[in-house]
Parts: sequence; structure tokens; C-alpha cells
Amino acid sequence: MRYGLVRAGSVIAAAAVVGAGLSLSVATAALAHAEIEVEPAQAGATDAVITVFPEAHNHHAGTVSVEVFPPEEIAPADVTLLDGPHGWEMTTGEESYTIAGDELDIDESALHLIQVRQLPDAEEIYFRILVTYSDGQVDRWIELPSEDNPDPSHGAAGAELAPAEPAASPTPPGATTPSPSAPTPSPEAGTDLAAADDDAGNTALLVAVAVLVAAVAAAAVGWMIHRRRAGGAMPEGR
Repeated sequence: MRYGLVRAGSVIAAAAVVGAGLSLSVATAALAHAEIEVEPAQAGATDAVITVFPEAHNHHAGTVSVEVFPPEEIAPADVTLLDGPHGWEMTTGEESYTIAGDELDIDESALHLIQVRQLPDAEEIYFRILVTYSDGQVDRWIELPSEDNPDPSHGAAGAELAPAEPAASPTPPGATTPSPSAPTPSPEAGTDLAAADDDAGNTALLVAVAVLVAAVAAAAVGWMIHRRRAGGAMPEGR
């Protein structure tokens, strides 16, 4: 009886181990994917730097090449390799670019950095990636998400982009920036100036009249004094 219980327990334990192994294998397969990171992640950005991470999913052979298909709006000729596996080089075709070199260690990713001349004006971008191993196996991360399959098992590497910055309004040819001009006097200011001119004119006229009156008065007084002196100077006895 005890032997039967022990044997039954051993079978259950073995089944648990196998089950755990299968779960781990399934989880590893589900986590295998390709990713990209974009900086700056903004539509229309120029000279954007993109980190491409094609996960190695072959546990028996190392990666020997990676072929990447950018979005149609990005020409492979506008892609520059900034950094990658030691000794690997880039070649470009009409629709894709490829980096290749000596076989990498098993499970080592062919992570690399590229620079793109300009990102498309889009809400998101996808890079389809083919990873080739030394034993001939090829991982194809090329499926695009859809309404029916929003999270494909072999999805292409994607990233969301922020909206593009609004373009500045161009200045028409020959147009110049208007220079500040002197303020135009208001009608009230003109009335005040005219009133001031009238007051000044009236004052000048009054001063001139006063001067003339004073001159006439002075002349009359002088004439009277002269007459009196002339009369007092006559000889006695006449």
C-alpha cells in the first residue's frame, strides 16, 4: 500500500515538472518578438535614431544576418548604421537593408542602432524583420496588427509616433516686416493744438496793441512837455 502511494506521488511530481517545463516553453515562445525604440518618436522628425532589437529565438545556432524592411515612406538608402554587432556590415536593397557578419553566440541578439533621414507623417510605424541563423532557420517577424488579429504571434516591430509639430507660416517672397510708425494724432489732439495756436495769436495781438498804445501815450506826453518848455523859455516883457 505504501509503495503504491509513493509511486503515485512520484508520477504526480514528474507530471508537475513536465507541465512546468511545457509552460515555460510556451511562455518563452510567446515572449519571443522583435522591437524598436525611436528617438525622437515624433512624426516627421529628421535624423531619428532607432534601436532595432531582433530577439534571438534559436537555442541551437547563432544569428548570422538580419534583414529589415522599413515602412514604405523610408527608403533603405536613407538609413545609416550607427552601431551593431562587432564586425557586422550593412548592405541596402530597394525595399530593405541587411546587416550580417560572423555568427553570434547562441541567444545573443543582433541589436543595432540606425539613423533615419526623416520619419513618415504617421501615427505608428512598423519594421518587418527576418532573422537568419547559422543552421538555416529563419524567424519572420513580419505580421502587421489588424482588427481581427491585434497581437499577431510573429508581429513586426512597431512604435507609436507623436503628432508632427505645426509648420511655421512662410513669409511671402519680397515681403518685409512693417516698421513701427509714429502715432497718428487723434481729432481731439488736433483741436487742442488749434486752440493753443489761437490763444497764442490773440496774446501776441494784445501785446502789440498794448505796445502801440504805450508808444502813442509816450509820444503825447513828450509833445506836451516840449510845448511847456517852449512856452516857459519866451523873453519877459512880451
